[in-house]
Amino acid sequence: MFIDSHSHIHAKNFDADREQVIERAKVAGVGILIEVGFNPEGWIAASALAEKYENIYWTAGIHPHEADIATEENLKKMRELKKTPAGKKLVAFGEMGLDYFKNHQTKEVQQKAFRAQLV
Repeated sequence: MFIDSHSHIHAKNFDADREQVIERAKVAGVGILIEVGFNPEGWIAASALAEKYENIYWTAGIHPHEADIATEENLKKMRELKKTPAGKKLVAFGEMGLDYFKNHQTKEVQQKAFRAQLV
């Protein structure tokens, strides 16, 4: 069995064939998908997939490109999701970190967001 440790099947570009993608992964021997939510909309969508499918787990975090949305309100929302029914399948906090290659956010903003998510 294989595990896809970083999928974004919740993204809009899979709206037309999401079910088929999940089925093809299963047929190909991918037993577990870890759906990565990287912003508030993604957390909700990833957690919904985890609730719907037995073989899907999920993560919640704020991608460094969107570090400026790491507000107290959003961080609270992220942590509250752990208390929902889908929270049992929340396996990590991420996608988060530092990305100085593309620099969509300043180093300072990224570092502050990263530290805030580690708590």
